[in-house]
Amino acid sequence: MNKRLSQALVLFVIFTLACGDAMASVAAATLHGNGGVSVNGNPVMPTTTVFGGDMIETAPNAAANLTMNGSSVLVGQNSSLVFNGQGVSIASGSAVLQTSLGMAAQFHSVTITPSQPSAKFKLQQRGHTLNVAALEGNLSIVNGISSFDLTAGKSIDIDLNAKDSDSGVPQPADSTNAGGIIAGAGAVLAVAIAGIVAVSQKPVSPAGP
Repeated sequence: MNKRLSQALVLFVIFTLACGDAMASVAAATLHGNGGVSVNGNPVMPTTTVFGGDMIETAPNAAANLTMNGSSVLVGQNSSLVFNGQGVSIASGSAVLQTSLGMAAQFHSVTITPSQPSAKFKLQQRGHTLNVAALEGNLSIVNGISSFDLTAGKSIDIDLNAKDSDSGVPQPADSTNAGGIIAGAGAVLAVAIAGIVAVSQKPVSPAGP
């Protein structure tokens, strides 16, 4: 093998490895939609692929299920969120998150992080109030300079207009509320899954590889 051919092979191997690393670093998730679902303002078919930085929005009477390695996010109707590759940042609406890798969620200034890898929790916006329900597993919640824990089976209301200087930490509600939320979330999930047709589609995201 001559020197020029050897150099060409080395360059090819380096290029292949570099492309592989770049592809691996691109965070992607599968989106299943039921009803009016859009990604970055573009309507999507029942099944598509989204990438880090994509905004997902649902219309009235619509739902979406976002799945990635070890985690899933059920997005309720009239909701808007951004998939950031490692988790989600929710701008409005509701979502049920289930994870086996400790995936966190952001809702405005509120950060919700599972205390252990496996957890399931629901976020529901009601006007200027965010209700957080720990359906399975304990949660750690940070809101500005305040931080507190929420145990499994409990729910809590957080004032989204509260300033960092506001004193006092909201107290968790009764676990009976969380039980009702679990049943409601299951019903919404059943409706969403029933309306999903497994149709392949090229990614609509411009952030794709």
